[in-house]
Amino acid sequence: MGPLRVHIVYEDGAWFAQGLELDYAAEGATLAQAQEHFERGLMSTVLLNTTGSSEETESKLRKLLHPAPSSAWEECLGDVLAERIKPDRRTSDAVRLLPFDSVLYLVRFSTTN
Repeated sequence: MGPLRVHIVYEDGAWFAQGLELDYAAEGATLAQAQEHFERGLMSTVLLNTTGSSEETESKLRKLLHPAPSSAWEECLGDVLAERIKPDRRTSDAVRLLPFDSVLYLVRFSTTN
């Protein structure tokens, strides 16, 4: 498939990471911490949902694999169109059990961060 895109913004003193193809979110005090929390939390969530028989695992993963709400997509698209995005693509164990080959962080940059 391609990368799992994650929109990251700095708001109210914290960095917030929102998956787009997968509705999962995390936050951190720093950009690096938000990315780490996103990957570790996602990996934990996936591992919790991949225990049991292969039929149970498939059913659990199907429930997990749904996109973020349209408002998250629209906010990210607004940043892309306004050229406020710095891409940061990484390979990650967090997506190894999912149909993604990497994580593409779409970081909103600002002169005030």
